[in-house]
Amino acid sequence: MNLQDLEHELLMLAASSDPVIQTEANTASQYTDMVKAGQLSKGEYAELLTDIQHTIAIHQNMSEMEAKERLNVAINGLITLASLA
Repeated sequence: MNLQDLEHELLMLAASSDPVIQTEANTASQYTDMVKAGQLSKGEYAELLTDIQHTIAIHQNMSEMEAKERLNVAINGLITLASLA
């Protein structure tokens, strides 16, 4: 993929229904514009993009933990109900 393709992909992701994806795609686009304008070095750009990857991973892990906790609560409730029968 070339830069133009990747910028198009970021625009498509910015229209996502997931607010984290929207925000991070927009942020990546802003950083891309800044590096093209000479406002960021390539090293700073790579570092900031890596930070975006970490942010996405954190949000994903939080979502998974929330779902696991809800499942755990439901299972505990079922166990409680089963023990009352």
